[in-house]
Amino acid sequence: MRKGIVLAILFVVVASVGFASPRILTYQGSLLRPGGAAPVSNGTYDMRFSIYDVASGGASLWTETDAAVQVTGSLFNTVLCDGTAFSRTFSPWHYDLWLEVEIDVDGNASFDGDELFSPRQRLTASPWAMDADRLNGRDASQFLSSAMPLTLEVSSGSTAIQFTNYADIRNVQDLYFRDPATANDIYLYGGDINEAGNVTADSYRYGTDPVYHRKYSSMELVTLIDNPTDRVHRHESYGYSYMFSGTGPHYNSKLGTAVRLPHGAKIEEMVAVVYDNDNAGSIDVQLWRFSASGSRTDMAQVKTVHAGTSLAVQSLADSTIDCPYVDNSTYSYVLCVWFDASAPGADKIRFYNVRLRFTMPTVAP
Repeated sequence: MRKGIVLAILFVVVASVGFASPRILTYQGSLLRPGGAAPVSNGTYDMRFSIYDVASGGASLWTETDAAVQVTGSLFNTVLCDGTAFSRTFSPWHYDLWLEVEIDVDGNASFDGDELFSPRQRLTASPWAMDADRLNGRDASQFLSSAMPLTLEVSSGSTAIQFTNYADIRNVQDLYFRDPATANDIYLYGGDINEAGNVTADSYRYGTDPVYHRKYSSMELVTLIDNPTDRVHRHESYGYSYMFSGTGPHYNSKLGTAVRLPHGAKIEEMVAVVYDNDNAGSIDVQLWRFSASGSRTDMAQVKTVHAGTSLAVQSLADSTIDCPYVDNSTYSYVLCVWFDASAPGADKIRFYNVRLRFTMPTVAP
């Protein structure tokens, strides 16, 4: 502890502490000898400054060394924090701060034990003035403004607002809104939207497109071409249709039904379940789209071939769908099954059912 020299100090905050104020302090001091003895010699001295949150002991919160500080007539002036910045958090969180000063009076390039001035000097309002435009150490730009409109910009990969799920949503919701005009409440919880009134939207989209299936059995189809002698019979016990009677050399007829799927649906696949044990005949299943003027688009087709016979029930699929999106406001849709048999009544060509697989990527009200 330096006993032969007395240190008098004065803090001055540099510039205004309003908006964008500098976070530095001017420190002025006077080195005097007790009893009015000769002043400390003019010259430059190294000085070290430390800040603590206790009057003695403890750990330093901030330290800075100012080299070659000019002392003239026992007076000196230096700037703190121009080399080592003050922490942006310790001022608002520490209500009691003390400054400790060490001066290399003998100029041996070290701070000896007797060059520590004691006691520490308690800081008053000056350091906190640097935080006047901040709240708990945070700059004003880090807080939302009351000015409207309010825009929240989020960089890629960042979380804008994160809410914690609570087990009891009667008290706390993830995100909660209230319409002051109607007093209706809407809140989000666990991915659900709960609304006392109505939720209005032009359309909505699923996170993962749900998959649906619509099956048409042989019992749902009606005769489209019914020649006097060419008829299709439905085997109700086994659920299939086949050529029952007709005139040669080919016996053919068509069955069909209207297809009704939700507007906006996307047809992804047509699968027909058929049986063909006729080496000269075939069965042809098609999905058609008709415009208001009557023009037809062949959307999907599966067909058995004449090459040999098969004693197994087949599932024939077509996943290359032309114009797959359903537009009920402009088009109508028809499913058609065409029988072409070499002989009637032999039960060699059978139609069981057809299944359409579709998704609903976007739903419009």
